Amino acid sequence: MFKFVPIILLACQLMQAQSDAIPRYKGAITLITNEAIKFDNELLLVYHTDPKLLPILELGLVYPDLLRATAAVVDPKAEIVHKITITEFKILSSASPKIKEFQFVALYNDGSKPKLFHLELTNETGHWKMDILTFIQGSRVLTLRKI
Repeated sequence: MFKFVPIILLACQLMQAQSDAIPRYKGAITLITNEAIKFDNELLLVYHTDPKLLPILELGLVYPDLLRATAAVVDPKAEIVHKITITEFKILSSASPKIKEFQFVALYNDGSKPKLFHLELTNETGHWKMDILTFIQGSRVLTLRKI
C-alpha cells in the first residue's frame, strides 16, 4: 500500500532542502581593497556598490563558484585563475523583515555577456529595525538566480 505525504509538507521539505543547499564559502577570503576580494585563487572586483553591502561577499555568502556560468579550464599554477567583476549591487524592497532581496550585475573575464542576478538572503531573527550589517551577518542564501 502506498503512503501519501501531504503536498504542503513535501513542498516545505523541498524549500528547506533548497535553502540549505547554498552554504557559505569555506575557503580563504582576503579583502585586498574595498574593490577587490580574493577567494583562494579567484578574484572578485566590486564597483558601483554601497560599501554596507560588501559583507555579503566578505562573509562568503556570494562567491565565484556560485557566479560561474561555465566551467573554465585553468592553470593550477596560476595565482589568479578567474576574475569576475560585480557592479551595481543594490538592495531591493522586501515584503518580510526576515528576507532581504538584492540585485547585481556580474561581468566575466571570458568575454561572455554580463549577467543580472537576483539574490535573496534570509535571517530568522530579522526585524524591520535591524540594520543591514547585522542582518547580513546572521543570514544565509535563500536563492541566487540569473534573471
